[in-house]
Amino acid sequence: MFEKKNYTKFKKKAAIITSENEVIDYETLFKLSDKFVNQIKKRELVFLVCGNNVESIIGYVSFLRSNSVISLIDEKINFKHLISQINIYKPKFIFIKKNNIDFKKSKLLKKYNLNYPNNGKKYLLDLFLDSKLFLTLLKRKISWNTALSGSLILFKRKPNKFVPDIPFSLNFLTV
Repeated sequence: MFEKKNYTKFKKKAAIITSENEVIDYETLFKLSDKFVNQIKKRELVFLVCGNNVESIIGYVSFLRSNSVISLIDEKINFKHLISQINIYKPKFIFIKKNNIDFKKSKLLKKYNLNYPNNGKKYLLDLFLDSKLFLTLLKRKISWNTALSGSLILFKRKPNKFVPDIPFSLNFLTV
């Protein structure tokens, strides 16, 4: 259904138009979803905690392409209820947007900043992740793509525009 061969003639056509009139074409959508598709086995249960945003659409397309069993969960769900659902159904993968976690109360997350100048515009990406995970990623013991797709890293963007070059450029960040 969502195979690349079916969309080659549409690859430069608009797939998503955001509320800020940012256009994401099918080619970009598939490149972004490729990061998830290879991480998940067929028929695995995944929880997609979603809302009306680009990340949710990318997650949904990715999980459809990987033939996952998708449970769509409203992003406004009570956190305790979400934990209960996780304990009952034990999904193999949970896709959740960063806004669902209180960064100020988290004792495990550290904040790191990335700046991305593009066409005179400045994009800022704050990364929230465990400091031990950060060191592991820098030493390449775990790939950045795995951490990005596994919701192990949480993001805060300024302006709130998804620029795929920024998070995926982290693959080149090593020691």
